[in-house]
Amino acid sequence: MTKIEIQKSDFEEEGSTKKFEYSKNGVTQSGFVVFFEGNYCAYLNQCRHLPVELDFKPNEFMDDEKKWIICATHGAIYHPISGECISGPCRGKKLEKLNLIESNDVIWIEIN
Repeated sequence: MTKIEIQKSDFEEEGSTKKFEYSKNGVTQSGFVVFFEGNYCAYLNQCRHLPVELDFKPNEFMDDEKKWIICATHGAIYHPISGECISGPCRGKKLEKLNLIESNDVIWIEIN
């Protein structure tokens, strides 16, 4: 198991995100953590419509109002807490959640 450490101080405001990379089965993948409504959620950085990363510009996952996760490739809209696609070609599907553990000022992402 791999553990990735992210500092809570990296999240400046509501809708802040933090991208990270990890290796799984010899393949480099990326994920991200979003801070929304006082909660931290971690997801695999991959759209449910096509196997592309959600952010076109590094670490830009949210819309301008910082209310929704947006796929930069085709505009699918995901809820930041549930990861559910509420609009777009993958409507009803959910982003793949990653295991997140909070500990004091640190967030740990566990990759199995």
